[in-house]
Amino acid sequence: MNDSVACLSLLTHTVLSYPGFNTAKGDMVRSILYPKPMNFKLYRDAFRFLMCLVSIAIIGFIYSVVVFAVKGGSARDIVVKSLVAVTVAIPPVLPAAVATGIMYAQKRLKKKKIFCISPQRINVCGRINLVCFDKTGTLTEDGLDLWGVVPCSESRSEPWGKLNMLSLLPVDGLTILQQFPFSSSLQRMSVVSQVIESGEHLVFLKGAPEMVIRFCHPESVPEDFYDELQQYTLQGFRVIGLAYKKIRQTKDLSTESYTR
Repeated sequence: MNDSVACLSLLTHTVLSYPGFNTAKGDMVRSILYPKPMNFKLYRDAFRFLMCLVSIAIIGFIYSVVVFAVKGGSARDIVVKSLVAVTVAIPPVLPAAVATGIMYAQKRLKKKKIFCISPQRINVCGRINLVCFDKTGTLTEDGLDLWGVVPCSESRSEPWGKLNMLSLLPVDGLTILQQFPFSSSLQRMSVVSQVIESGEHLVFLKGAPEMVIRFCHPESVPEDFYDELQQYTLQGFRVIGLAYKKIRQTKDLSTESYTR
């Protein structure tokens, strides 16, 4: 008796409704929602100072008890005067004084339209004399404005106005096949796309210019690359390197097999 098995080939469509924490972007969101506890040197020093005061208070308490007991003082006087020594060594209003200073600093910041969501960090920020940002405008603005393009060949660059208009238009004629999200450790991201008309596969790479040129042919990199890069970075521009490559698509190589 022969059993026959019928195989059905079904075409399914999936829709991503909610990204999980197991993705690269989900891991970034998780680090924001549940940050790792930071051990500041200021808090460590304050805790050590408090432990020193506690040690002094214990020594003073024991000394006061022994002295007043030898002199024949009453139990009430011994307890009261020993606790006075403890309150002198550890000021009970110390937390209130610290909280008052934080509230006063927060009000001064609010007058300058600076809102603090974590007042406990104000004490740490009081020792900061220099703030460095790795990107320009990303923390103070929602978007970025395209200033210009520096081509790698001798072709003339496009005017700023035309480039700014092109940055607002959607890209037609290309289909994204696979995307590798940006990684801060790799300093780059890439996209595998397909030209709809010709079916040609292209890889577009963007990231830090110093990282992008590592994947480029040496003859395609301009000789004054580092001079041009330094010129724009010193002016405060955010410089992004772009590169692309054509992929020879074969039957044995599928889109899912692409790696970084």
